[in-house]
This record gives sequence, structure tokens and C-alpha cells, in this order.
Amino acid sequence: MGYRKNRLRLPHFYRYLQRVFDFQRQIGQLNDFRIAPDVPTESLFEALFLCLLLRLGSFRALEFEITHGPAKKVWRHRTPFAINTLRHGLEHFETECLDEMLRSTCRKMKRSKMLSDTIGGLHVAAIDGTEYYRSAVISCSNCMEVHLANGTAQYVHRAVLLQHVGGTLKPFLAAEPILPKDPHPWEKEAGHEGELTAAKRLVDKTIEAYGKRFVDVLTADALYMNQPFVRHCLQHGIDLVARVKDERTDLYQEIQALSALVKPITDYDRQAGVAYTIYEIPDLHLSLDWDIPLRGFQIIETDAKGTQTFLCATTNHTREADVIRRIVHLKWRIENNGNKDLKDNWHVEHNFHHHDVATWAILLTLLLVYNYFYAFVYRHLKTYRIYHLTIQQIMDEFKCSFFSLIYPLPWARWVMTP
Repeated sequence: MGYRKNRLRLPHFYRYLQRVFDFQRQIGQLNDFRIAPDVPTESLFEALFLCLLLRLGSFRALEFEITHGPAKKVWRHRTPFAINTLRHGLEHFETECLDEMLRSTCRKMKRSKMLSDTIGGLHVAAIDGTEYYRSAVISCSNCMEVHLANGTAQYVHRAVLLQHVGGTLKPFLAAEPILPKDPHPWEKEAGHEGELTAAKRLVDKTIEAYGKRFVDVLTADALYMNQPFVRHCLQHGIDLVARVKDERTDLYQEIQALSALVKPITDYDRQAGVAYTIYEIPDLHLSLDWDIPLRGFQIIETDAKGTQTFLCATTNHTREADVIRRIVHLKWRIENNGNKDLKDNWHVEHNFHHHDVATWAILLTLLLVYNYFYAFVYRHLKTYRIYHLTIQQIMDEFKCSFFSLIYPLPWARWVMTP
């Protein structure tokens, strides 16, 4: 018997959110700083949530659904409201409530064993910076001014994201904006504080929110392998695994030179179909004069596509070399499963409404939508596993069920009075 499209996929999704994550209670705790609003905060959030979940791509597309009625079946506020009301509410949104909602969702995933997958017994998270807005015309107080080679300037928003990796479900745990710094009188442009500065705040916030055993290892690109950031991670009990790319650095040159003096480890990864050779330098910090224990690796991998060689380093001294190799690969995969997925499929770079508070509120809501959607697909949806559905097929079912809803969702029947 073939597979038939489920026209109740969206109500099932909302029911799943309510049963597993207590969705309505969480959005009832959201708040903004408007005075005597006609539309409650939770209704504005539900409108934004629906726009991002269905990948409508713009508020103009959402406005059509609001004015023509179908969207009223999904949220509480039964009276249609203008998109300018949503924009105004987002400008005054209390983003700390969204931060707490994101943390609460991830803690629930951990308690429900959704994040039980480990690499060599280690819980691994990938940290990386991403750009989620760019314009040559529109700017705000939190924009960073970037000067291009042709002499023009563009305004961008960037953030550092932390994503749990190592399993099928890869939720975003936290995010931190990269803020512009105050320009000095002798400087021509403001610049920004730097990705590593924001990453340190993100590590602090993660440990404070989740505790020390939530993340054991951070995997990152070559930018993060420097003494200040490595020391900052070790102070919180987190090891770092990162690529080493810059051939001009002493770290790169030492790993390459010392690899010729050690006996290689050769093996075959049946799951990935890769034959690899690892040259391990266990006490790399001694030749670098670092006060931080460091291991270095030169890894040569051969598969059907060819041979590649890369260097990496880590502060972890307890796990096998093959575990470190697999953790390094997680950073590569996250560029396709995380940031690239947000940009290609979830419209993270679209300017829904440019305002320093609204832009950040939209990004946090998108991370929530991302986590909820993939938790529903990977940890709940049996038809995904049985019939091997694609993500696009499931998204088509969401849209089909939205347009074919003949009754409002349970909480949509509640008439909210301001």
C-alpha cells in the first residue's frame, strides 16, 4: 500500500508541541514593552511562528493569510490585524523571554533523551559565526559597516550560533550577536567587536544555562584555535577540537614538521567508507611554549572521491585519535545541516523587518522553529522513517494541511480580550 499525504500534519505538529514542550504555556510567558496593546504578545508570536514554519518568505505573504482568514484557525486572536502591528510588536519584544524559551526547549530535549547521541562518549557542539542580514541601503544601531573593494559600504548583522551535533537531531542551543564597537575619533569606520569576543560570551551563557555536562567538546574552524579562546573554554571544563589551516602560524608548521617523526595510525572507517592515516603529536604544547596541554594531528583520508590531508588540534587527551577525527568532520557537516540549511531553506537572510530588536527576535524565533520542526520529524514522525519521506515532502504536507484546515486548533477558539 502506497503512502498517502496526511492533511492533518500541521494540527498533529501543534499537538506534538503542546504535549512534549508545553507550547502554549511557554508562549503565554512571552512579553513585550508595548503599552495597552490591542493584540496580545502570544498572538504576534504565533503569527511570526507560522510565517517561519511554513517558510512563507516575507510578511507580505503572511498578511495575505491574515486578511483572508485561514491563519485565524491557528492562533488565538480572531480579529485580523495589520502586519504593521506585528512589526511594531517585534520592535518592542522582550528577547530574553525567547532566549529562555530556547533554553527550556533544549533542556526538555536532553531530559527526553533526544540528545543522547555522543561521539566516543562525548557530547559535542559546533560553534560558528554566520551572517543573517546584509543591505546596501538599510541600517540600524546594531549594524556593522563593511567596506567593499569597489568603495561601497554595506550593513550587516552577524551572530555566533551553538548547535548540538553528533546525532540525527541537531538543535541550536544558543545564539549571541556580534555587536559593533564604538568608533574612535581617529577611525574612519566603526568595525565590530569580533567573532571570538561574542563566542566567549556565548560559552559563558551556555554554561550558565545548561551546566557543565551538557556540552563536553566544542568543534570549530581554524579561527578559534588560539590561546585566549582555548583558555576560556578550559576554564569552563570544555575541550576544543579545531582545524589548523594557516600555513604561516607556528602551530601549523610544528604539526607538519613533527608528523614526520611519529609512527602513523592506519585504519578503515567502514561507515564512512574512508581509509585514513593519522599522525599524532601528543605533547604539541611543549614545542610551542604553550601553557595549555595540546595534541596535534595530521590526517590523510582516502575515499572514492580522492585523497585529502588536513591538520587539527585539540585540548582533549583522553579520547582516541579516531574520535578526534570524527569530531572534526562534524564541523564540516554542520555547515550543510546548520547554517546552510537556515540560509537555503528557512530564509534566515531575508529582511522581514529591519530593527535591532526585531531582527534578533526573528532570528531566535527561527531557531525555535528549526528545533521544533526537526524534533517532530526525527523523533516523532513514524511515516518519515517508514516511507523515507524527504523534508520537502513533509513541508508540502504542512502547507497542504494549513490550507485544508476546516476547524480551528483548540487554543484558537479562545477569544483573547486586551
